[in-house]
Amino acid sequence: MNKIIYFIGTPIGNLDDITVRALKTLQESDVIFTESIRSITTLLKHHNIFYDKEKIYLYDEKKVKFKEIKNILLKYNTICYVSEAGLPVFMDPGQKLIRFAEENFYKIKVLPGISALSVALVYAGINEPFYFAGFPPRENYLRIPFIKNLSQYNIVMLYETPFRNKKLLEELKKHLTDNWEIYVFLNLTQENEKIIHCNLYEIHNYIKNIEKLPAVFILKKILKKHKNN
Repeated sequence: MNKIIYFIGTPIGNLDDITVRALKTLQESDVIFTESIRSITTLLKHHNIFYDKEKIYLYDEKKVKFKEIKNILLKYNTICYVSEAGLPVFMDPGQKLIRFAEENFYKIKVLPGISALSVALVYAGINEPFYFAGFPPRENYLRIPFIKNLSQYNIVMLYETPFRNKKLLEELKKHLTDNWEIYVFLNLTQENEKIIHCNLYEIHNYIKNIEKLPAVFILKKILKKHKNN
């Protein structure tokens, strides 16, 4: 029998944002590995899928844990992997699982789903090249040069952990010039999603009350228009 590992995109907020194909594959799989057992069990319950909880395993890429995971993986032919939200591997764990599949002759199948990146780009009306900066470093000695370095690009997308949303906005205002507009997307796809759009010099009006929610940040440089002679 062919061995296969499915990397499945799951909702980033609204539990209905998942494909029929993804739900069917999860339901029919031998085993599910996940970054968050709470998230996947909530999703399955929402869609009335009753899955054996003993065949849902927490995925951990730490050396000792992954060695244990490999022993479990080898027992099954049809495996699903989901991250806590969105697409696995991209800015999430899963790289070791890709290598495991290749080394052990498992077929790899990616089932696409929603991503915060693509949703934010549509809201911001961006269809030109942009720089995806990912998450800023935590350490200040790396973080500040990282932020200053963003000034070389015209369009930048960033992620940040919810409890550092305020810190990031303060740093962007301090270390970048005023010729930027900024979008802040909070709780994308959910009923209470919120979008802030303003010039960077105006962001101080929002910093104090910025919520500790999942966020995506987009910066667009305001380019001067050259007059034709």
